[in-house]
Amino acid sequence: MSSGPRQPGLLIGIGTDYRGDDQAGLEVARRLRGRLAEVEVREFSGDGAVLMESWVGHDRVTLVDVCRSDAPAGTLRHWRLPDDSLPAALRLGSSHAFGLAEALALAGTLGRLPARLDLHAIEGERFGLGEAMSPAVERAVETLVAELAAGSV
Repeated sequence: MSSGPRQPGLLIGIGTDYRGDDQAGLEVARRLRGRLAEVEVREFSGDGAVLMESWVGHDRVTLVDVCRSDAPAGTLRHWRLPDDSLPAALRLGSSHAFGLAEALALAGTLGRLPARLDLHAIEGERFGLGEAMSPAVERAVETLVAELAAGSV
């Protein structure tokens, strides 16, 4: 028995437009909108609890966000959940108390992760109010857009 029509893949760019490198996920989504066959592209700037609801009904989900760790700015990171685990020292770009990392952990605990969830993170360095994206992150956005458009990641 079928559970309904098959949903397209889903790509969600996460971030905030006015906080420097935090806009990287949004920019990836904007540049990919209309370029990916059978993939719905969305932007997200809200709380992680709401984000969990946005992927309901999708088996293939790609999330793009900015992160902060000890890596150089512009470093591209990729994890496939639930197989990979996120490093404990990794901080994803959310300014919310319940952000992406917490949403992924809770979704995993509750069995609410999609069958395939790819998380792409770009190491950021500028997060001040009103700042532009750093050159290293801008280059990483271009690289990730090209890789996702080519289906190579």
